[in-house]
Amino acid sequence: AIIIGYQLVINVFNVVGTEVEYAFHWWHVLIPPMWFAAPFDILFNGNLEAGILVLSSLAIVIPLLAITLYYIFVPAFEQNLEKLLYKKGAAQRKKYPIRTFLGKILCTAKEEKYFIFAYQIMGKEREFKLKVFPSLGMAMVFPFIFLFIFLQDSSLEALRGGHSYLYMYFLNIFIIVTVHMLQFSSQYRGAWIFAITGDESPKLMYSAAIKAFLVKLYVPVIFLVGVGFSLLFSWSIWLDILLLFLSAILLSVMAYGITISRRYPFSDAFETVKEGGYTAKSILLMLLTIPFLLVHYLSALLPYGKITWLILLSGITLLVWKLVFRRKKESKKNLKTNVKSL
Repeated sequence: AIIIGYQLVINVFNVVGTEVEYAFHWWHVLIPPMWFAAPFDILFNGNLEAGILVLSSLAIVIPLLAITLYYIFVPAFEQNLEKLLYKKGAAQRKKYPIRTFLGKILCTAKEEKYFIFAYQIMGKEREFKLKVFPSLGMAMVFPFIFLFIFLQDSSLEALRGGHSYLYMYFLNIFIIVTVHMLQFSSQYRGAWIFAITGDESPKLMYSAAIKAFLVKLYVPVIFLVGVGFSLLFSWSIWLDILLLFLSAILLSVMAYGITISRRYPFSDAFETVKEGGYTAKSILLMLLTIPFLLVHYLSALLPYGKITWLILLSGITLLVWKLVFRRKKESKKNLKTNVKSL
């Protein structure tokens, strides 16, 4: 909301050399910014009309009333806030048929339990959501902001006739943030359980976690942006959306290879997020989005270019995924070392 509002405020007004005459209406009392603008009208223009006086009085009365109510109700507020930290009674197990269904379809039998675990962590852990959701929100908004800027100097027909749908690639710039965050959790001390529950490769766990991220967080975002862009351009850009999604999968694997430093997912504290050259790696991965964008643009200029690029990208993505997440069983001699490292 802040990002969109900022863009609207700086772009929607273009008033030069115009005299504006204000007329008070009753519903203006429902708009708080007008309360605080009214005193300036009195100060600079000497306007003492009844409506301006009412708005000015609200600018004084409402804040004082709000402060008074705050001091009255703050004890109850703090008590309710405290309740968030505690759970009373036995928690009931909830069934998640969709999560289980997706795990069975998208994962191998060994991956499924880790997929469900990562899916649950992403949905319930507040600190993880506070770190990741703002980035995903910006990723969803920025493509439309750039379209809005483009329309200021052009027409909707010109927009539809070009390749402006490639602004959707801004979605992939923020993949690095989420993939990097798969290492962290507020309950990281419990990660020792990974090293003693079996001899499965940690890569198996990260493979399942990345699948959970793509399904739970990325697919809803690309769906909403894809629907919006399809309405603006046409539903024929479904192939472009598919290419964008495949590039996101490949970029997620690359982000795993470049940024992941912890042996197991969700095994480190959030306080260490900025360690290990995270900023430099983030910039590098953001720049890696550009080659995908350029190849996509060039494929759009050639006959059957998009289909050819789709086949190539599918093969490359599958090959890279298999190579990076190749299953290797851990030696039992290393279990003690793994637990100590955690």
